[in-house]
Amino acid sequence: MQASPDRGGPARRGPPHGGGRVSEAESARRASGLSAVSFQLGEPLRYRAVVEVKPLLEITDYQGVTVSRKKVEATDQEVEDHLKALQEQAAEYVPMEGWPAFREDRVIVDAQGFFHGKPVKDLQVENFPLELGAGQLLPGVDERLAGVQKGEVRDVPVSFPPDDPRKDLRGKEILFRFTVKEIKKKKVPPLDDTFAKAVGECETLVELRDKIRQELLNKKEREEEQRLKWEVVEKIAAAHPFDVPEGMVRREMEGILHEFSRTVGARPERLEGDVSFRLKVEESARKRVKHTLILEAVVRQEGIAVDPEEVEAEVERLASVTGQTPDELKAHLDREGRMEALGASLVERKALNFLFARAKVLDNHDLITLP
Repeated sequence: MQASPDRGGPARRGPPHGGGRVSEAESARRASGLSAVSFQLGEPLRYRAVVEVKPLLEITDYQGVTVSRKKVEATDQEVEDHLKALQEQAAEYVPMEGWPAFREDRVIVDAQGFFHGKPVKDLQVENFPLELGAGQLLPGVDERLAGVQKGEVRDVPVSFPPDDPRKDLRGKEILFRFTVKEIKKKKVPPLDDTFAKAVGECETLVELRDKIRQELLNKKEREEEQRLKWEVVEKIAAAHPFDVPEGMVRREMEGILHEFSRTVGARPERLEGDVSFRLKVEESARKRVKHTLILEAVVRQEGIAVDPEEVEAEVERLASVTGQTPDELKAHLDREGRMEALGASLVERKALNFLFARAKVLDNHDLITLP
């Protein structure tokens, strides 16, 4: 990331002959790679700049790469686990009168947070569906609400962690007052032919199990094919050692950290503080950049490109997945400047498919281990 002078005012000046603090403008110039800057009134601006460029790779022997396909299968346990997941998804919550709430019960509550006896404006909810044992709220809440009955009011003290995203709550103990408005018991449908018809459009439970097994098998086969495609790229990269631009690695790391933090709900700066985690991210980023540069070389050497119709088809496919119309998605991508990236990803996918179509794929039973 390039440094820049403070835009809030003029850069501070250091001593005229060095030996003191470097000005912000000078720091920015050094960070940007500029040197030997010459600017005189009435004369052209002259400077020397050091910039990072991608290596122009020329790769060879990238067709006919040998990889080994692993045998995939869907086990009985995996089928039963998937069936149980479908059963859980089809579960209903039935209102129950006169029963206390325990694990897996759904409790409809109003809640208000208090600090030193005064209500906190932003810590108030109404008709909140809380599933006990699911860990929807801070640790300790579910356990303290176990056994509540409809109409009961229960106070639960909660200690916010020192790194909570809400700065005004960090390290504070808040008293939450829960008012139980309703208790619902979980009702899971039995595994029978009726269930099979409802969730899988199958006549019998046996048919549903067979359908699940085939779907799991198809998914694993797609995943194995994707693994093989990237193994081809990895073997080509190993045969063509080169240094990757550090700037590309840094940007890739930032992307990985941002995506990971969005997925797990942790702030990027916390993740960066974990040295072991950061080293793994850097290794992954470096590998991704290498793979990208290898595929770019294949694209250039083979003249691979995508036409507007292919981009439109991809927009339509993504729109169907996200529940948008193609025009809505395209407008969104245009606003964020991501249409070019979409085209680049399609080109990369075509290069990946090009390499895999020309690879030599062996099945496990084709391999012979010599004594």
